[in-house]
Amino acid sequence: GISPASDMLGDSILVEEEGSKSTDTINILLLCPSDPRSIIKTIAKASVKASRQKMPMLNFFVFEEIHEVLARHFLLLSILFDQAIPMRQRAVIFLEVFGNLMIQDKTALHIEEKGKCLARMVLDGCNKWGLEEMFNLSLLKQRDLDELGSIFEFWTTSGEHNLKDKRDRILRSFYGARYDRREGVT
Repeated sequence: GISPASDMLGDSILVEEEGSKSTDTINILLLCPSDPRSIIKTIAKASVKASRQKMPMLNFFVFEEIHEVLARHFLLLSILFDQAIPMRQRAVIFLEVFGNLMIQDKTALHIEEKGKCLARMVLDGCNKWGLEEMFNLSLLKQRDLDELGSIFEFWTTSGEHNLKDKRDRILRSFYGARYDRREGVT
């Protein structure tokens, strides 16, 4: 949330000293990161370093207590690595979903489509969208898989949500009589 994204590898881990055994796989555990920013930054930095040397395989283990946040990780990463969509459009969709409030209709349709893919991946084990290389669900319990599946299925239901009106009602109830007050404004 508040902390900046950080490169989990740093500079010193990838430098091989003479006579040292090279590492084929690096495992990284993230505890409640709340969003995939550090994963994205680590992958980006590693890809830059990979042009100069052999890059080990990176495995990220993410522990999230809240299923909705973990589902959001799945959605954001699947949007980011979807090669079928042009890079600029992926960036726009990613930023809209990451911003999490006002999204365009085409982004809502994309979320609905991704929700269907992710729900089938989690509930049916169907991985024909290339997500099996990205996500390993073997360490999740069945109840966690069911909860994630229900979240993804919820994303597939299209419905109108007027968030501006909802936000306005929340603010009006919070501020009460002070909401429309213009006294003291110069």
